[in-house]
Amino acid sequence: MGFHQGERAGIGRNRGIVKKFGLKGIITIAAIVLVAIDAIIARWATADPIMQETFGFSLSELGALTSTNFPSPGFGQFKSTDDIAVHTTPLGKIPNQYREFREHISDKEENHCELYLRYNRVA
Repeated sequence: MGFHQGERAGIGRNRGIVKKFGLKGIITIAAIVLVAIDAIIARWATADPIMQETFGFSLSELGALTSTNFPSPGFGQFKSTDDIAVHTTPLGKIPNQYREFREHISDKEENHCELYLRYNRVA
């Protein structure tokens, strides 16, 4: 099996490029091109915050939340100010700790986020 004339010319051109720039030069050029592409993509598709939640507990609320003497809040569901559906699922209580699973579902952004939260009380 032999090479066609066009294939030989292509191999020769590639060798010429390697001779001209060297292997390190080609790797440097490839890295610069990749960084430029990444910069363009990062500029075009910036990460925007989807939702912001603020928790404010009084001492008695946090005490009841993290105490095994009080029942768990139970399953919950509400809409955030950005019209994002939030589903809360209690995962359990141990002394001085309450764990919760939250799902944030945005139909507008076509996004689904899952969060595991742990509330600790320092005794």
